[in-house]
Amino acid sequence: MSDESPNPPAATARAAAGPLAGVRVLDLTRVIVGPYATQFLGDMGADVIKVESPVGDLTRSVGSQRNPDMSANFLIFNRNKRSIVLDLKRPEGQEALRKLVAQADVFVVNYRPAALAKLNITYEDLKEINPEIVYCRVVGYGEDNPNAAKPAIDDVIQALTGAVALQGALTGTPSYVGLPMADLTCGLFALGGILAALYRKSVTGKGDEVEVRMYDAMASFNLSPHLAGESFVPALAPAIYPRSVSSNRKPFETADGTITVAPYTDRAWRSFLKLIDRADLLDDPRYATVHARSAHLNELYEMMIPVIKSKSSEEWMRLLEAADVPCSRVQTTQDLVNDPALYDAGLLTEHDHPTEGRIRLLNNPVRFTNAPNSIRRLPANLGAHTREVLLELGYDSAEVEALTQAGAAREP
Repeated sequence: MSDESPNPPAATARAAAGPLAGVRVLDLTRVIVGPYATQFLGDMGADVIKVESPVGDLTRSVGSQRNPDMSANFLIFNRNKRSIVLDLKRPEGQEALRKLVAQADVFVVNYRPAALAKLNITYEDLKEINPEIVYCRVVGYGEDNPNAAKPAIDDVIQALTGAVALQGALTGTPSYVGLPMADLTCGLFALGGILAALYRKSVTGKGDEVEVRMYDAMASFNLSPHLAGESFVPALAPAIYPRSVSSNRKPFETADGTITVAPYTDRAWRSFLKLIDRADLLDDPRYATVHARSAHLNELYEMMIPVIKSKSSEEWMRLLEAADVPCSRVQTTQDLVNDPALYDAGLLTEHDHPTEGRIRLLNNPVRFTNAPNSIRRLPANLGAHTREVLLELGYDSAEVEALTQAGAAREP
């Protein structure tokens, strides 16, 4: 459990250990793709100010919740952030944002292009205020894409970039991947771009615009393994990696359960054949190398099915681990939550939230020895830091009150 206050003073947050301590991030992102990226920046020590509309991030209302506006989906993606509510449709809200931009290092947004222009928060607008700003824009499509003006959500991007069809090739029925893969993956692309631009800024003193196009990012991600024979001109084979979509590439049934067995390398394959008393296949040219085995995948999997079913899961795990053959039990996400390894590693931790009671949060999985990540702030209630941040900008209490009365800002 964190021993620190869930909402410490700003000075404490900015001075906290972490490789990005002293970096201020303005987070105008919603749902998952942007908040996932900015949360990691906060974990690494940045002071992340989440600028929300008066109704708040959509995910505040999605999923399990004890209280309004504090759903599990919001808690998962918004630790280590301060929440300030500004109505950017009002001139006073835009003026407060401009003051924030003048003091910021990074600005992250996933609004559609028309909204950016209407609210005067394009890169061209903000670099006039702060030429050194690192401006990251996450969009569905590039301006040269025929879908440029259309909304983009995870399901749509999965469908357009091959993921849905890949699931269909694997199972016989086109379907979405069982997690918001496009949002999460593109969030990591955004994080990488922001960190690179921050490094360039530290060397040159110059800001930059970082654009992450979800369609482009997921097309690159999905084609990385599946460009396959289309890597050559003319193509030697279709754009598909056969191993990934083999109907037999799935966990194996044992006598009493299910396990994963993956003797992929030559060494692991030979160890596995010896283990199952099939030394006769050791020098079979069809299976002797990774390249040869890739052409006979279905034969191999079909041979393995009855073999694995002949023993219990516990027996196989003991034998395979002793032979150093890659293997594992098949865990559900609920099994994962209950896995002691997550708690022993400090990845899943429990905290006392001032309004939500006892909650679990995931720590950043990237580890630093000399500048560690930390959870300094628990997910904030909507507008919890509006007054605090506005006072830091130079507004006095009366001016903050006037902004809230006018509807340009909001406190809890």
